[in-house]
Amino acid sequence: MAAGAGPSDWSAHTVRLEFGRDPDAPRRARLSIGRIVDGALGDDARLVTSELVTNVIQHTSSGGVLRAIDQRPDGPLRIEIGDDDPAVPVLACSQDGCGGRGLSIVDQLSARWGVQPIEGDGKVIWAELGP
Repeated sequence: MAAGAGPSDWSAHTVRLEFGRDPDAPRRARLSIGRIVDGALGDDARLVTSELVTNVIQHTSSGGVLRAIDQRPDGPLRIEIGDDDPAVPVLACSQDGCGGRGLSIVDQLSARWGVQPIEGDGKVIWAELGP
């Protein structure tokens, strides 16, 4: 953030979206990310976001929260998806072609990604794209 930039300036570079286990959540998450980033990086960010939100819908008993912050040019675009399931996802290779490639896509498109457990229950899966 530039020196002297106030909260209203910063809000143009952040996104927050709560979502349930509904099939429309990945689309709404892609639209939210599209408000802060476009171009080729925006395409990658929308795909990463969609994969992570889809994982929450498929593998947890509730929805989650998308948070993203665009720190460019000084830092990366950071995407975080929080949920209340403590199970840590594992990067797997699907042999049958019927899914299971979401984290592989995240791994390929992100500069870095990881999982941060939340004290109590839950976790945040994060991915950084860009510089």
